[in-house]
Amino acid sequence: MYYNKKIILIAVVVLVIFLYSTTNATVTSKIMQPINEAIRGQKNRNPLNIKKGGSTDWKGTQGYDTYGHAIFDTIENGTRAALIDLRGKINRGVNTIQKIVSVWAEANTVNYANYVSSNAKIDKNTPIKFEKETMRKIVYFMGIWESKYSLSSEQFETAWNLANA
Repeated sequence: MYYNKKIILIAVVVLVIFLYSTTNATVTSKIMQPINEAIRGQKNRNPLNIKKGGSTDWKGTQGYDTYGHAIFDTIENGTRAALIDLRGKINRGVNTIQKIVSVWAEANTVNYANYVSSNAKIDKNTPIKFEKETMRKIVYFMGIWESKYSLSSEQFETAWNLANA
């Protein structure tokens, strides 16, 4: 009887660990999402819907859509541009999720900031630094909000390396 309870307890612990690891794996997903041409950010390979970067084009830009969003050659270059833009904002003091979203988005900024904050598990009013794991979470959830695109670990890693080269 004692061994049966012990086996059940071990099975429950293993199940809890498995469930916890799979829910946290959404941010580090290794599966690349197929492109949905009906969604602007995916069609433009620009998951955060970034616009023109000042007087010069972003690396990998192939043009702009009718709303001014950049069209990139790869998801990685689109994400690279977003990372560079976010780094600039953070360095200028736009360094909380609430502040970032309020200048990033045109509407629905309260819900947007709440979504990113709650899913990334970072308080929306806490100052953040431009560091890899924080940005991985923020960019991942901004991409889902902006264009329903789940950036894979490999795509983020490539974009991060390009942005910091």
